[in-house]
This record gives sequence, structure tokens and C-alpha cells, in this order.
Amino acid sequence: MFAGTLGLIPRNRVRKTGPQAGDWAYLIGGKTGRDGIHGATFSSQELTLEDPIGVVQIGNPILEKKVLDFFMEARAAGLYNSVTDLGAGGIACAIWELAVSSLERENRRLGVQVELDGVAFKEPGMEGWEILVSESQERMMISAPTSKKKAIEEMLNRFELDFACLGRFVRGGKVQISFQNQTLVDLPLRFLKEHPKKSFELRIEGRESKILRESPVSRLMSEVSRSELHSLGLKLLSSANIASKENIIRQYDHEVGGRTVAKPLSGPGGIAPADGVVVRPLYGSWQAATIGLGWAGRLAKKNPRAAALASVDEALRNIAAVGGGLLHWSLLDIIARVPARIFAFCANLWKFPRL
Repeated sequence: MFAGTLGLIPRNRVRKTGPQAGDWAYLIGGKTGRDGIHGATFSSQELTLEDPIGVVQIGNPILEKKVLDFFMEARAAGLYNSVTDLGAGGIACAIWELAVSSLERENRRLGVQVELDGVAFKEPGMEGWEILVSESQERMMISAPTSKKKAIEEMLNRFELDFACLGRFVRGGKVQISFQNQTLVDLPLRFLKEHPKKSFELRIEGRESKILRESPVSRLMSEVSRSELHSLGLKLLSSANIASKENIIRQYDHEVGGRTVAKPLSGPGGIAPADGVVVRPLYGSWQAATIGLGWAGRLAKKNPRAAALASVDEALRNIAAVGGGLLHWSLLDIIARVPARIFAFCANLWKFPRL
């Protein structure tokens, strides 16, 4: 499954200021457990029957909604200076990522000193390294100034959220983390930020180009009978990549908040799959966002570059099909940057103006 999100942010919150020296570091939200340890590594490797079950995070959607509501109110009240999620690497990464966000802004020698003794645990007996790298869900890290410390703790209690004030962001440029009077981390922040980078060259064998030049449709028309074509057509339509996704779509609520205008199932009966949708983010406005899906997984086995082009092409066609414009768009996660030649390729296909 490939999932992503689309969100709005006030203009005055776009610029990330980072924590200030003297800010308090808070861990808020869900409890920390052994679930999700090495989860990021697990998600990027081939799965086997020997993989431990503990690498899978255990979600809590009710708690997630409470954390979301807290952040909406705390943001409006200006109670924190910076925030980051606890994804890959857990506390070990989140705490220094916050510090480095300020370092990059003004090149200041900001560091952080924290103790993990106050962390809320899902289970007893966790060791220090497990607390550091746990990727348990629904947890966030924020920095808050001393002047807002009382107000933010009162709000956290009102939302009935677990939280721990772990320590402070200080000058000195070091990351120092301890647990039960034992030092777990004592490293310069620049060492963590400026880690060695490995470069490599990717070569694609030339044999794939032959696949793209061949015309399987014309060859089939001359080599197989009509009945065989009918059978082959039904087989193709039954493929999971082509067949209706209604049984999957119906399992998930795409009506959350009542903001979905053009839905993933369309047509007079609401049964025709659509890989382009329209979402109305704000109730008081008719401005909308469009989301298009494009995927060419099977082609990637033969020619990764052609698969990337085909995926971008399909996604933007689906956006255009539901009335979306192509002057402002972005790709989600898998293709982080789009070279000009890819957009030129798409623009030539549809005769749209280039950016």
C-alpha cells in the first residue's frame, strides 16, 4: 500500500524557525513501546518469515485525532516554536533534527540535553537504546519557550495526552541524551548532520528498449483468434492492476470531514473507479485541490525510467480529467524531484504550456 497526505498551513507558519536556546523539549502523544523498533529498516527490505513482528508499529486512530486537535489549538495559541514527528529513528533522530533546524537557519551552535526517565512506556523494563529508536505511533516532539511551559502543560492535560518534558535546547552544539544516569548519546550536532555520503552510478541494460519498440497488440491481432482475444481480454481485465478497486475503496472512509467533492467512485451509480479526485479543504471556500494517481509497477521491472515517465503521465492526466490545473503540482514521495525533461515529455503529450 502506498499512502500520502495533503495538508494546509497558514502562510505565517510556512517558515520554519526552529527551537530557541532555552526552549524545553517535549515528547507528547502516544506511549513508547517496543513496537516499531527498526521499523524504517524493515519497510525498506525484502520481507521473510523470519522477520520479527515487533518491527510493525501499532496504531491508535483515536489517540491520533486527539493529538491533531491539540496541535490545532496549540498552534493558534502560539505555544510552541517548532515541531517534528517521530518517524524513522524515533527520539534518537527527532531530537537532533529539531536542533539542526535552528542550526541551519542561523548557523548557531545550538545543542540539546535530555533525559528519558520521564517517558511514558507501554511496557516495563525497556532499555535505553530501545527507548531511543522505538518508532511507536502517535508521538510528536516540540520545543516550547519557558514563558509557554505552564500553558502548554495545562492544555496537554486538558486533552488527556501523555507527555514528558525531556530537557532543554542549549548552546554548545552537542546532543546529550541519558537514561537512568547512564549516558546514551554524547555527540557533536555537526557530526550527526554532516554524515558521510555515498555516491554510486546506476546503469540500465539496453535490452529493455526492445520491449518498448515492439507492438504486442498488432502482433496479437495477427496471431490469435477472436475467441482467444476475448479470453485474453477477460484475463487482463481481471488483473488486480486493472480491475475495479471498489472492494478496497469501500473499506476506507473517503468522506471524512465531508470535503470530498469528486470521489474515487464516480458515475451515475457511484460504481465507476476514478483515479482522480477533488477535495474541498475549507468549508467556507470553493477553492479545491485535486489528487491524481499514476502507477506503472510492472513496467518498472523492464525499464525503470519508462515506468517513472508513465506514472507521472498517468497521474497528471487524472488530475486534468477532473478539472485540475497543471501550473502548480507536486509529486508524492517516490519521485521527489522532477527533471525538466520529464515535464517536457508530458507537455508534448498534451500540448500544454511548459512551466
